Amino acid sequence: MAEPSKNEDALLHDVQINAGKIVVLVVEDSETDAFIIRHILEQRMQRQCEFLHAINVSEAENILNARDDTSIVLLDLGLPDSTGPRATYRSLEKFKERLPIVVLTSVEDRVTAIDIIEMGALDYIYKQEIINQPESLPRAVEFAISRHHAQVKDKHEILDDLHQTEDFLQFVTGGYSVKN
Repeated sequence: MAEPSKNEDALLHDVQINAGKIVVLVVEDSETDAFIIRHILEQRMQRQCEFLHAINVSEAENILNARDDTSIVLLDLGLPDSTGPRATYRSLEKFKERLPIVVLTSVEDRVTAIDIIEMGALDYIYKQEIINQPESLPRAVEFAISRHHAQVKDKHEILDDLHQTEDFLQFVTGGYSVKN
């Protein structure tokens, strides 16, 4: 039977390792907003959190490339080194297989929200909602991590099934392949 790839095992391992502590990367250029986000999560999360902070896309990419223990990204879409909400998300979407990305924004734009979710963000939260209902942020973080964990597990199981099927077909056909 074919072994899961190193990347697949790493994804599942990361999900299991971080089951106790959540490492949160807050990508936010407003120090006030970053403070509020951190304060709410420190007060309301049931699990211990470690916080990382980036003020732009470039810093976020550097952190994510340097640290593979990050559990979730909370991403503001209005960052100084990006050309707009979609461009901001696209800059970090390459990490969505490894960890969930939850978008935070002060602009209530339903079309953009739907577009960003379709691109792969696991949630989209208006900052005013966080102020009015602080419990919405830790709930979104927990749910996003849980959804991402389920997606990784499902993908891992599908790939295992595929490898088993390939092995079975090779056994049945004696290694004969119709591929050129």
